[in-house]
Amino acid sequence: MRIGIKATQLVDGGGRKHLEKILQYFPADNKTQIVVFLSDAQRSFDLPARNDIEYRFYSFPSKSLLHRIFWEQITLRKELKRLDIDILFEPGNLGMIGKPVPRILLIHNLAPFSPEFIGGEPLLSKLRLHLLRFATRMSSKSAAGVIHLTDFARSFVADSLRLDNISQRVIHMGTDEHVSRPKSRRNIERQFNIVGQLIFCCSHIYRYKNILEVVQGFNLLRQSSEKEMTLVLAGECYDKRYTREIRDYISSHDLESYVRLVGSVDYPTLTGLYESCDLFIFPSWLESASLILLEALQSGAPIAASNTRLCAEVLDDAAVFFDPHDPDSICDAAGKVLDDDELRSRLRRSAKQRAKSFSWKHMTEMTAEFIKEVIGHPAAGFPTRQSLLQQIDHVAEHEKQLVEH
Repeated sequence: MRIGIKATQLVDGGGRKHLEKILQYFPADNKTQIVVFLSDAQRSFDLPARNDIEYRFYSFPSKSLLHRIFWEQITLRKELKRLDIDILFEPGNLGMIGKPVPRILLIHNLAPFSPEFIGGEPLLSKLRLHLLRFATRMSSKSAAGVIHLTDFARSFVADSLRLDNISQRVIHMGTDEHVSRPKSRRNIERQFNIVGQLIFCCSHIYRYKNILEVVQGFNLLRQSSEKEMTLVLAGECYDKRYTREIRDYISSHDLESYVRLVGSVDYPTLTGLYESCDLFIFPSWLESASLILLEALQSGAPIAASNTRLCAEVLDDAAVFFDPHDPDSICDAAGKVLDDDELRSRLRRSAKQRAKSFSWKHMTEMTAEFIKEVIGHPAAGFPTRQSLLQQIDHVAEHEKQLVEH
């Protein structure tokens, strides 16, 4: 069996990590070959060297979004046929339209399915999200299977996509041991000029991440507490307008000495922040899953998180919860954790224990199992190249027996 993986749509973050772990842990099978379709922009990905995995890089889809869409919908069809791909795995909302081969779609992004989020976006962003929702719906309707990253994500898109007649599976992302040694608390304090207790928030900056509300809650906490504290915000500023609002609030409330916007950080620094912080705060209200939450659990961070179904599903009892839209609620939850040494210790233990429920190896095994289940299921309606050859051999043998008789 030849499995194709269309990865041209993936960028840094959870999608990239998900792909890298699948390729690292996919069960070896001398009857299975994997072909990964990538753009030139993805050559920096951490791709394992394996005899059963072939990487094919293309320059055209890396030129722009329109170039990528054209390549995925037109050129890739020819590649699938030329390379005898039996099934295509597409980790991302925008999959191919139609049925060039059996396809399994993994839905990452829930924003196109949230009227609340779309309603607050600028006109061009609204148009883009409406188009992405339409494209996801069209792509999923012609898929042979769909993977959701959480039970919450599956229920969130259920009414819009109506996938009752399509094979579906919930497969959580995983955790594993740190690949490099985290920076120490002393190094973290020196690097970011930390004073007092360290509050850490890690997220690319989009409006639904509620970073501004965290800063507002932090300001309220400073005003009500005699303790010194520093807030570190890590992540790329993708929403420029929203980032300006955050910076304007920091400036207008004289918080420059207490809030650090540090952008993207390297892995030892990131894990050092998780392990060193006195509080990790997760304010987003619209996630299909969160690699950030899993990393925080693995690091044993004391967590305060949004009171969403997603956070409840992933964190269970390893966090205190708050209303992500209410700075007062964020302030109260943060103060509760920072003022209680015993609670922080319990949350650290609970986080480590909860992290054991998630495994990249188990995630990959479940994904491989689902792929083989879909390709081998008669309801999928697609014969594999191997099954077609077996049918041809069977017919030839039957004709031979007729001739002999």
